[in-house]
Amino acid sequence: MLHKVFHTILSPRNIKLPAQQAAVLFSVIVLLVGITTSLFLASVIARQARSDYQASLEQKQNTIESQLTSAVSGYNQLLIAGATLWNLKGDVTKSEWSQFYDNMQVHQHLPNTLGVGYVSVVSTGGVGSFETTMQADGEPGFTVHPLTGDSIQTPVTYLEPQSTINKQTIGYNMYSEPIRRAAMIRATEGASMAVTQPVSLVQDSGANADPTRLGVIMYYPVYSAPTLPMTIEARHKSLRGLVYVVVRPADVLASYSELSSQAFHGVNVTLADTSANTKQLASVNDAGTVSAGSQTAKNDIVVGNRTWAVQVTGEPGVVNTTVVPLLIIVGGSLLGFALAVTMLRTMLGRIEHVQRTYESEVERTKDELLALASHQLRTPASGVKQYIGILTSGIVGGLTPAQQQIAEKAFNANERQIEIINELLYVSKIEAGKVTIRPVRSNVTPIVQRLVDSMHATARAKNITLVFKATQARYAYGDDQYYTMIIDNLISNAIKYSYPDTKVVIKVTKQPNAMLAISVTDRGVGISSGDIDQLFQKFRRINNPLSRSESGSGLGLFLAYQLARAHGGEITVDSKEGKGSTFTLLMPTRHLFEEAQVNIVDHSDSKLPH
Repeated sequence: MLHKVFHTILSPRNIKLPAQQAAVLFSVIVLLVGITTSLFLASVIARQARSDYQASLEQKQNTIESQLTSAVSGYNQLLIAGATLWNLKGDVTKSEWSQFYDNMQVHQHLPNTLGVGYVSVVSTGGVGSFETTMQADGEPGFTVHPLTGDSIQTPVTYLEPQSTINKQTIGYNMYSEPIRRAAMIRATEGASMAVTQPVSLVQDSGANADPTRLGVIMYYPVYSAPTLPMTIEARHKSLRGLVYVVVRPADVLASYSELSSQAFHGVNVTLADTSANTKQLASVNDAGTVSAGSQTAKNDIVVGNRTWAVQVTGEPGVVNTTVVPLLIIVGGSLLGFALAVTMLRTMLGRIEHVQRTYESEVERTKDELLALASHQLRTPASGVKQYIGILTSGIVGGLTPAQQQIAEKAFNANERQIEIINELLYVSKIEAGKVTIRPVRSNVTPIVQRLVDSMHATARAKNITLVFKATQARYAYGDDQYYTMIIDNLISNAIKYSYPDTKVVIKVTKQPNAMLAISVTDRGVGISSGDIDQLFQKFRRINNPLSRSESGSGLGLFLAYQLARAHGGEITVDSKEGKGSTFTLLMPTRHLFEEAQVNIVDHSDSKLPH
């Protein structure tokens, strides 16, 4: 099957590029397919490695999130239990609160709890009496501090465990600090747990002061009413106090990293409060510094009225995401290269065989096509020309003016058809290597004069004057059949693209470099500098104000250029758009060769003189 595909592609009837280029192109495609496939597989493996790593990050994040959620639930239950104790007993003593702390086994179930306490709501007028009561209850030196101008004060009454850092908070008026106050009001009005945003703890003040060490306080309200007050105003009026829990998120996260080391291994874990402005609560960095393109697993948990974000960041292993894909790319590329080279050698051998097989067929087909075109196109067209000539000459009877005008138009159209057929035949002959230049020394002046005389009628139809006054003999070496075609084309084009009531001047001058110059100057549409290099390309016509009204095949100047170069001469152009053009044919005045075959010369290979 593949053999048949190659045979069809490389057949001379189908091939558009040189066969060797097609083979190279196909081999390059094979190589590119191999490289592309390797890149795709490497990308798939790297993407899968990143996907697997992302799944592991999400698993770690879920583990940590689950631990934090469990702790928050435990804190909420502890707060509710403490509030229930106050509601049942009415008043709780210091020793009873201590007993409650021990009974709840806080150290065992919630080991990272810094303190479990109670805040009393005291009217400002009753602060003195409250201080006396507390001093009598085993807190000598108890004072409410700092006092505010509010109608109530909220001093810390009890706090367990009774550690050194916790004792310094006893009597602290939490209403005096805005963050604590906002959370207490939120708990009072919501009759549920409320959590502060990250805040500096009293326990961490003084000698323990560390501005980066933040904590959070969780509050739960205790009301004096036997049932839950239904309005916010009623809840504020019946508020007796608040049970609260103090924790440092950094302590919690550090403790979990020790207990669940696998969840924290090789990653950076951060815990942040994102309720308003994001503020970091804690972090554990086991991966060190990570790049900007690191992978992340992140999710939010609700902690009372706050939202905390748990984020796990890390980078997948270099082996899975870089080394293995790189090995696949290199190996796949080398395999593709070897396959491409093998296929190239095979195809080049096949191409050489195909070219040898069809070379004779191509030449025979070209010859048959030229013969067919000559007989089937030019011969009938010449017959039509003769018949129309008989009509216009009056041999078979006179024509009316309208008939005469139509016959002349038909004659001119037929002439143009024959001209195009001849141009196509000459192009085919040149491409087939069937045109040979046999230069002889000739007087160019009378040849140019005959051409000018033959074109006077065409020029007069546009009221254009042809000027040629040379009488001195000027000799050049050339094949007069072909350089006559060149001059004829240059004069014909000058008439086509000249405006009425202008002149076309033809000159023959000898040049100092052993060349003879035949120049044709018009005052027509001219050519822009950007279009000059396109003049001598096959089937290319320059767009100008007269190009639509004047017919043409785009082959005349192409043939003229090829024939001029085959003579050892050239054609130069000097033109300004809107002001006219001068085309000059340069012919050698010395004998350069006996004969030469006309070969297609790409004028873009060298800068066209103009």
